[in-house]
Amino acid sequence: MISVMALPQKTKVIILVSVVVMAAGSLLLIFTLSPDPIRQPVKFNHKKHVQEVGLTCDFCHEFYKTETFAGIPNIEICQNCHTEDVSDSPEAKKVKGYVERGQQIPWVQMYHVRNHVRFSHRLHVAKEIACEECHGQTGAGSTPLRYRNFSDFDKTMGFCIACHKKRGASVDCNACHK
Repeated sequence: MISVMALPQKTKVIILVSVVVMAAGSLLLIFTLSPDPIRQPVKFNHKKHVQEVGLTCDFCHEFYKTETFAGIPNIEICQNCHTEDVSDSPEAKKVKGYVERGQQIPWVQMYHVRNHVRFSHRLHVAKEIACEECHGQTGAGSTPLRYRNFSDFDKTMGFCIACHKKRGASVDCNACHK
């Protein structure tokens, strides 16, 4: 084994520069490929609504059992509780303000299915696949998700194929692709 100290000075410099360039490149990749955090207009507390109030996913995402999409909550749903001060929370007060103004909360949609993909919440719910399988422990969080669980097509497709194989579902391209 050759000692680093025995190497010529020029070789040591080349090795040091190479290590620094690789480290800087790795950091650059990490920061440029990471998705931007999603900022919601209200810091929705899923934990409070699910665990403390006892709401189920379909209370707010009313279409997930019957349609291909889950639906984004609207103030008609929020006003079931938020016409009164239900909490001292600044976020609950924001919701009440939207309800009082009759203004929809401008939620930022978290998940998008690409145009060439067929996906149905209804089908997955009928197969008794829990929301958490794809969306993680959303109902356990006291702050909104800041990142999508799927950041790019390859991850999503790999995730889906692994799940299909595990459950014995079709992995034929035409089963999910238009």
